[in-house]
Amino acid sequence: MLLNELFTLFIVFLANTVEVITGFAGTMLAMPPAMLLIGVDEAKLVLNVVAILVSFLLASQNRGDVNKKEVVKIV
Repeated sequence: MLLNELFTLFIVFLANTVEVITGFAGTMLAMPPAMLLIGVDEAKLVLNVVAILVSFLLASQNRGDVNKKEVVKIV
């Protein structure tokens, strides 16, 4: 079981590396292999938490460039 979790972390890392380079598709690339390795529910949870944390990190690092009016509309 530990090996599956380590492979999943490696896949998430690689997918997020691709997302950094291309600007999109990190979660879409990581979802199928993660579902096979750890299951559908756990894969959804892990990938959503990673996406939220990365988005929060980027937003906090670039908070001066964030259009707050648009964020309020989106939220």
